Amino acid sequence: GGTPVPVTTLAPGELTHRFPQIVPGGKAVVYTSHKGLTGFDFATIRIQSLVDGKTKTLQDGGTSGRVVKTPRGNYYFLYVTRNALYAAPFDIDRLEVAGSSVPIVENVGMGPAGAAEMDISQDGTLIYRSAGGELLTVKWMDSSGKIEPLLSKAGIYGRPALSPDG
Repeated sequence: GGTPVPVTTLAPGELTHRFPQIVPGGKAVVYTSHKGLTGFDFATIRIQSLVDGKTKTLQDGGTSGRVVKTPRGNYYFLYVTRNALYAAPFDIDRLEVAGSSVPIVENVGMGPAGAAEMDISQDGTLIYRSAGGELLTVKWMDSSGKIEPLLSKAGIYGRPALSPDG
């Protein structure tokens, strides 16, 4: 309830804030900040505390940032750049990256507005659209890293999303 209010405010030179995600626990929002309307490999991913309003940069060069909690209770910061999905350990209490990023999936599709064509369930299952070509494939990747096709036929797919129950 209540009157909607802006959570983020554009800084000088910024044109857009996109792809918000509330982090597990609900105390912050991750979003993509960009000075252009294309070229999201050069965007910045920020996190803003919903408690005190402070903002930190998590990644220069990337889009579609997410913070996920694994079934084992660990947190990771995920983002996409140059069609690869990267993961880095994340400190949920300090709201900051706590280690180096490593690529975990190559060839992730990107939408025309800069969104990574992927989603992640609460149990760590990843769904994504492969990049390239007109006909595309949709694949599952479970929390152990096993990848398998979701749909048997290539087609024109976009904006995959998982239901809350995965």
